[in-house]
Amino acid sequence: MFERMCDQQRKGQLGDYGPFVDRADWELATWLMDSGASQTEIEKFLNLDTRTCTCPSYSGKQELLWKIDALPSGLEWTCHTFVVHGDQLDYNGEKCTEELDIWCRDPLACVNELLANPLFHEHMKFAPEKLFTDDTQWWWDLQARSIHCDKTLPPGATIAPVILASDKTQLSRFSDDKEAWPVYISVGNIAKSVRHQTSKCTMILLGYIPVTKLECLSEATCKDRAYRLFHYCMSYILTFPNL
Repeated sequence: MFERMCDQQRKGQLGDYGPFVDRADWELATWLMDSGASQTEIEKFLNLDTRTCTCPSYSGKQELLWKIDALPSGLEWTCHTFVVHGDQLDYNGEKCTEELDIWCRDPLACVNELLANPLFHEHMKFAPEKLFTDDTQWWWDLQARSIHCDKTLPPGATIAPVILASDKTQLSRFSDDKEAWPVYISVGNIAKSVRHQTSKCTMILLGYIPVTKLECLSEATCKDRAYRLFHYCMSYILTFPNL
């Protein structure tokens, strides 16, 4: 996303505050969206005579929303729907099934987004740095050998340790009473002191694991299938889009 924005600015396709006219235009739009005002209240404000003093580039809420939608967006989401076949029988004597959704993004694109983020430029490590002498020696040997000896890494490449996290708490409730747990991704190249600050947004939302009671399964098989379901979802998220 950052490279795309810079390229558009170099070509004159996007100003410093594009698609807004200038800083004042951007700040007013930011305040309107963060103020908690309803769309009706925003429309009333933009129709006041006092708007001639601020002269925003949008005359109503619809134009404002169009400009916000035109802002550079993050990585695309993809939904994968699959069916769990149970061992319980329905009223027709057929085995019950349950349809679940996995929402995810490209993990390599997420890693690239983190490495390219200019906010982390001063806090990023690309070369091996030895800090311990205990059992982590194998990691140091792997990095040093890959870069200096067997040349398994091409020139200019680096190793990006991937960090995954999931809080196992209810995130939100979707239609049809569906729930999901978030899966986050980060890289070890970012300094730990920065990565541990939640305000720095060093963890990117990678996907959602569906939460289900698996009512199509009997009590004897439900626990085992729940573990297998979790690993299936994680495998799908981490190998997307190469399936």
